[in-house]
Amino acid sequence: MKRRSVYLLILSFFSLVAAYFLSQLSLTGRVGINLIYTQYKFLKHPYIGFLVMFLVFLILFFILHFLYKRLKSNNANKISLTILFLGVIGTLFTFYDFTNNLSHKLLGWRFHFGTYLFWLGWISIPIYYLTSRGKNNNEKKRWNHIV
Repeated sequence: MKRRSVYLLILSFFSLVAAYFLSQLSLTGRVGINLIYTQYKFLKHPYIGFLVMFLVFLILFFILHFLYKRLKSNNANKISLTILFLGVIGTLFTFYDFTNNLSHKLLGWRFHFGTYLFWLGWISIPIYYLTSRGKNNNEKKRWNHIV
């Protein structure tokens, strides 16, 4: 339980720092968000960005927590690896987009850094579950009669 609490605290710190950097748009980025990409106005405010990112992290964290409690560890590990793979692919697509799309290049390095921090937080969640040493409840119940 303590390990999970510390990890959630680290995730909240990732969300806070990433939200701060995402809110540090360049002037052209601010103009673009105000005039064209209005659906991303929440990124201008660090507290809203923090809540959105932390909520995404919490949802992903508790989905994996639920899966590790309900499924065999082999199946849960496969799902974790899939989510890890999606995070790596998302990071690569983000990098590709930031280097090849002019409107995203103009957002500034702070915005880019905040986005990469988001993906780093995403990738760290399945790694947390893949490296956890505890067995899930199904395996404990299955081998309980032998011990």
